[in-house]
Amino acid sequence: MSYCLRRRTTQALLLFLQLSVIVVSSARASEGQLLWQVSSRSGTAYLLGSIHFGKPDMYPLAPAVMDAFAESDALVVEANIMDVDPVMVAQMVAGQGMYTDGSSLKNHIEPETWQALSHAAVRYGVPVELFQAQKPWLASITLVTLALKHNGYSERLGIDRYFMQRANKKKPIIELESISRQFDLFASLSEAEQELFLSQTLKEVEQGGEYLETMMDAWKNGDAAEMDSVITASFRATPGTERFYKLVFLDRNNAMTTKIQELLKEGKTYFIVVGAGHLVGKNGIVELLRQKGYQIRAL
Repeated sequence: MSYCLRRRTTQALLLFLQLSVIVVSSARASEGQLLWQVSSRSGTAYLLGSIHFGKPDMYPLAPAVMDAFAESDALVVEANIMDVDPVMVAQMVAGQGMYTDGSSLKNHIEPETWQALSHAAVRYGVPVELFQAQKPWLASITLVTLALKHNGYSERLGIDRYFMQRANKKKPIIELESISRQFDLFASLSEAEQELFLSQTLKEVEQGGEYLETMMDAWKNGDAAEMDSVITASFRATPGTERFYKLVFLDRNNAMTTKIQELLKEGKTYFIVVGAGHLVGKNGIVELLRQKGYQIRAL
């Protein structure tokens, strides 16, 4: 695998959690941010819905967000992408996201899916060969990364990265998951599920900047209902994505909720930044914590 391709695929995997904003329900936090305070007898947590790519006009963040961060003893994120071994990630990309049997992506997906991907490659100014060795799930992530960058978004301006940089050497950074856990999740998808994921992604990026700007406006306004109306339509319109949704959202929401409960028992204050799609809705982390008896307040 060439250095250029290895660099692109490694970067795509480290940033894949931009997809965590994909599914959001009709819950609404206070105007201007997706921020909640979680209280228990032993500890406090602030939950902030993140977007993993951003633009300069997302900053400065609301005073309530910055105050919550300043008050906290530690930063908690899904995965600490600032502290990973690029060689290890490249090895996982090669082992779990690339074909090693001499076949290529074109051999594993329907002709119409390959044609749509070829058109998308032209749109974003990259050779379709970039995707040839990638499995469909990795091609989906690479495609989203290209679409975001094409429309002016940068991973350097992502909310979680912003706080990891501010916490560096000042606050401990705790992971709710790990990079290897995330690889395992996507690698567990069947070929049919992976192609559904890729087809769904192709439909979403076809909408281009308008789709992304509408989603970003919803995030800026703390309007999860608008996010739901814009984004979840693709899941409702794509039969067969139920297991993918369960793996990426429901199962991870439950696992992260359990980890947050464990942290709250330690009697400290935590600033928790996760993809906005994991926080809201009847199966989101906020509601799961509420069901377990925690006091929740939108800020």
